[in-house]
Amino acid sequence: MSRRNSPRPTDLASELPPISYVWETPNRRPRRAEWDKDWQATWGARIIGATTAPAPTVSLPGPVEEALESLTQAINLGTGLNHPSDKKHAGRTIARLRQEGHSFDPVEVRRWAQRNGWSSSAAADLEKVARKATR
Repeated sequence: MSRRNSPRPTDLASELPPISYVWETPNRRPRRAEWDKDWQATWGARIIGATTAPAPTVSLPGPVEEALESLTQAINLGTGLNHPSDKKHAGRTIARLRQEGHSFDPVEVRRWAQRNGWSSSAAADLEKVARKATR
């Protein structure tokens, strides 16, 4: 796989379910702070022990979460948004939410999708649909 097409480390880590703790080792490879914050926000991780920054809070309005839950039940999560009808359904859902005046961050939509059974690539596709609707 070429470097250009390789997944970000956060995409790989996002496929893993949350863990209760992580051992710190002095020889571990340095990580980017934004990767850790993104993972914390996606999974709602709780920091145990000393920390300099609290985990970011994730918040989507209730109607947005309900619409995303409905979308999740309606599409084939095995293929994500690769099927044209699933992608259209996602686009209509996002457009309807925008028309109703709901505001939300496309990154938060991706994080919500990852926490609710979407693969990281499918969640990234949903984020792209949400970004497209904001233009």
